[in-house]
Amino acid sequence: MATKLNKNVTRESSSKYKDREIMVTLNDDQSITLKLKGLKSGSQNISLIDLYGELSGDLEKTKDSGTIVVPNQTGSIKGKPKMIDLNALRSINAISMLDLETMTKFDGIIAELLRTIK
Repeated sequence: MATKLNKNVTRESSSKYKDREIMVTLNDDQSITLKLKGLKSGSQNISLIDLYGELSGDLEKTKDSGTIVVPNQTGSIKGKPKMIDLNALRSINAISMLDLETMTKFDGIIAELLRTIK
C-alpha cells in the first residue's frame, strides 16, 4: 500500500546527466522537480497530472495557454493520437509526382507550419 504524497520527498538518481546526478523531488503540491546535483539554478518542474498525460498520450498541453486538451481519438492507434513529422512530409512532397504548382503550394503550407511551431 502506498502512502499519500503530503510532504516533499527528495532522492538522488544513480543515472547521470552531463556527469551530474539528478535530484528528484516529489512535491506536496503534486509536482515533480528535477535538478542537477551541485547546481543552484536550472531546476525543471512539472505537475504529476501533466506528466502522466504527456507520457500516456491521453492529454495534450497547448503551448500558448497552458490548458490541457483531451484530443479527438478518431484516427488514433491504441488511444494515442497519430503524429506526423512535418520535415518527413516535406521531404516526401519534394520527391512526389505532383505537378510543380501543387507541390510548391503544399510545400509552402508545410513550411509555414514548421515556422509556427518552433
